[in-house]
Amino acid sequence: SVVRKLAVSLPEIEPDKSPPLSFTPLIGKSQDLFGGKYFVMFNTADPGSGIKHYELYESRREVSKERLGSRSIRWRRVENPTQLRDQTLHSFVYIRAVDRSGNSQIAMLLPPGGEGGQSTFNSGRVLGILVTILAAICLWFFLRQRTFRNVTNSR
Repeated sequence: SVVRKLAVSLPEIEPDKSPPLSFTPLIGKSQDLFGGKYFVMFNTADPGSGIKHYELYESRREVSKERLGSRSIRWRRVENPTQLRDQTLHSFVYIRAVDRSGNSQIAMLLPPGGEGGQSTFNSGRVLGILVTILAAICLWFFLRQRTFRNVTNSR
């Protein structure tokens, strides 16, 4: 018997060095999902090697990009959609999409209840506005008095 060896040349496959595509998570609430509790929905694609899994991190404080990439962050592997642990919506929500080559893309949601867990009614901002208005009124009175004195002195 004659054995033939076939030489098959396969095209070289470039390693996937690109992260998954950018994406925007959304927060929702429905009686049909998670018993009416808040959840986050997300989805993206990776044209190179495909999405392997998603991870979630919730924090009351904003986290830098450098720290998000460190081992100090305890990412939680999740499915889409997933229930949020912080039902007060005062946390920053980070979703990391990881592809089969280990590349990742992180999307962030600001706390709907205000940055750092503060209400959207920010007392510091209101105080700043009031001080500005008070300063404008004082300036107006000062300029008015000065104009009034100049008019009475010129008579």
